[in-house]
Amino acid sequence: GVIEKWDIRKPNSWERRINAHNGPALAIDWHPELEYVVTGGRDKQLQVWNMESGSETREPSHVIYTSGPISKAKWCKGSGNRSIMNTDIATCFLNDDPCIQIWNLSRKYIPKNTIEWHSGQITQLLWRTPKHLISSCKDKSLVQQDVTKASLTIDNFAPTAIAWDPKGPCNISYVKQERSQFERTQVNLNRMNSTADSISSDIQSLTQLPIAQPAPLLH
Repeated sequence: GVIEKWDIRKPNSWERRINAHNGPALAIDWHPELEYVVTGGRDKQLQVWNMESGSETREPSHVIYTSGPISKAKWCKGSGNRSIMNTDIATCFLNDDPCIQIWNLSRKYIPKNTIEWHSGQITQLLWRTPKHLISSCKDKSLVQQDVTKASLTIDNFAPTAIAWDPKGPCNISYVKQERSQFERTQVNLNRMNSTADSISSDIQSLTQLPIAQPAPLLH
């Protein structure tokens, strides 16, 4: 998975060469406003590289680990305000997964949207405006999708979890968070404090629940 940057005025030698992916790199797209490229590979990684002249970095600026080998990756045009952190990235996969995943670098572990409109492997993506994403597929369909109406992946996640200690009927572990905490890496501390207070209140109410006593053993 090697990335090469060339100057067409100097066709005899590349300007920069980077060993990027573990295995073949299958997709590349240049940011519409900045000197960055996004690449996707068979290693399931989505990588963002600084390609400014004079930059000698050998490590990607950002890495996202996706669910499958990436066949296409496209920046959204017209939405970044000259920032890669505000520019969404659409990906599709080389396997039989017919979904399109949309990622934002501010949240690398959960796709912003998961779009499922095709029934076969997606062959191409074109994202010309923040609203309209065009995709083609082996199912012989060409679809223009309104991304602004796509559901958020995080809406399908449960915001709470609970586990009882098997060694004691009164010990529990409880997790609760606001969905907005997943939207950005910079979490609002006030919201975190209010969430912590809410957890304490919830745990207190749980500990006040009546605990069923086991029946005595018959001898």
